[in-house]
Amino acid sequence: MLKSIAVKEKEKIFDSEEFFNPINVRNDDLIKIKENIIQLLKELSKEEIIHNRLEIVLKSGKIKNGLIKKLTASDITRRIKYLKFIENIKN
Repeated sequence: MLKSIAVKEKEKIFDSEEFFNPINVRNDDLIKIKENIIQLLKELSKEEIIHNRLEIVLKSGKIKNGLIKKLTASDITRRIKYLKFIENIKN
């Protein structure tokens, strides 16, 4: 997550495929990891560091639009290639 936020571009990409592929944990632990990622995104959105809008890009190429505040652990599946969100640039 830190890697996706640290880039200079306004569009931030969290490569969930790259992140979750090497993880080999029990399902309960995987759910906790997903919930932690979601909590971080919600905090960043609440602090207006990133916009609340989110694109979920599936491995099939399909794009789902949503809101970070409505994101749940069941939304983050192995079918996702990456999550795209936008930095909130303040002038």
